[in-house]
Amino acid sequence: MLLPISDAINLIFSNVKEAGEEELLIEETSGRVIAEDVESKIEMPPFNKSAMDGYAVKTSDTPGKLMLTEVVPAGIIPEKKLNKGETTLVMTGAPVPEGTEAVVMREQTIEGRDYIEIQKKAIKGENIAFKGEDIKKGERLLEKGEIITPGKVSLLATLGYRRVKVKKIPEASLIVTGNELCEPGSIELPRGFIYNSNAYSLMAQYKELGGKINYIGIIEDNIENLVDSLSKAEKANIILISGGVSKGDYDYVEESIKQWGGKIIFHYVAIKPGKPFLFAKKKDVLVFGMPGNPVSTLVIFWKFIGPAVLKMQGAKELFPEKIPAFFKGNYSKKKDRPHYIGVKLIKSGNILTAEYIPSHGSADVPSFCMADGIIEIPQEIKAIKDGDLVEVRLIHPPFRYYER
Repeated sequence: MLLPISDAINLIFSNVKEAGEEELLIEETSGRVIAEDVESKIEMPPFNKSAMDGYAVKTSDTPGKLMLTEVVPAGIIPEKKLNKGETTLVMTGAPVPEGTEAVVMREQTIEGRDYIEIQKKAIKGENIAFKGEDIKKGERLLEKGEIITPGKVSLLATLGYRRVKVKKIPEASLIVTGNELCEPGSIELPRGFIYNSNAYSLMAQYKELGGKINYIGIIEDNIENLVDSLSKAEKANIILISGGVSKGDYDYVEESIKQWGGKIIFHYVAIKPGKPFLFAKKKDVLVFGMPGNPVSTLVIFWKFIGPAVLKMQGAKELFPEKIPAFFKGNYSKKKDRPHYIGVKLIKSGNILTAEYIPSHGSADVPSFCMADGIIEIPQEIKAIKDGDLVEVRLIHPPFRYYER
């Protein structure tokens, strides 16, 4: 009996251990999981400042002709308090002088040499960014477990942080099996061989998470070589194995793991593509065995391994964002297991369409690499048709909408 996807995820998550912490420069943290709550040590803005180039005024003086007493560029503190009948020219971001009630845009004035004519009635607080209106001192702005984005890096810098604690990313080792495989870059592909794409897609996916991955290489399909490779790979926290996990005459991964001293936790999951998915453990080393078909490998990593790596970092969000869209195309299936299919997202006005990308199977890499997202079709659903509302899990990064 095939293991349900939810049970497989629970078994994986129950066997992971949270990683340690390290402190990094903020520009090195995008994509990492923050290991501490971040509270503001300052107020933002730290002073009352002008939101544009304009004239600081008292509202009771407007409209009217006022005496210019000072010019204040950004980064300069005003020297004079604003009195009745006076105005100060303040540039965008500059502190406004004490006594200011509003800032009037330069375009709404007539500028003379010593006097400025304010042509409109100013509204109290107009064009002033007040101290602390964006961020209060002591306010919690980032929580432990959040994934840091470039925008959050900007926030950290705004708050004066130069370094921040993040969770360590577990190191991985990668083993690829298959006597028929040849590394890309060969001048001519030998007859009967195929290029090894799985190693490079898995390395790319793992590095996308920010982790270090050691490539052991293509290993011949025999138990002795696989056991030796597992021994080399176990210096890492995670071992990824591509190929050799089905029931073929040359599929030796399960037996090799047992001889190496690992414990098989599950083998075969109710998912298409990727059914012969294996999860094992030796002490604190986790082993993920994936089918050799490239699309199966991509889906299994996306659905199980990536979330497990985030779980080890204590991330609050473990799975890709899910958004609604209208299905374009027709897809039918047996009620044997959930199916995962790739779609291209197309935006037309306010309508988001998920266009099915037909595939010839789990070795059809060209079709899958065009996908922006993946739809999970539950086991009990036999078909989805044109116009059905579906939920799409996004493939990150990159993600883009196609306008039409």
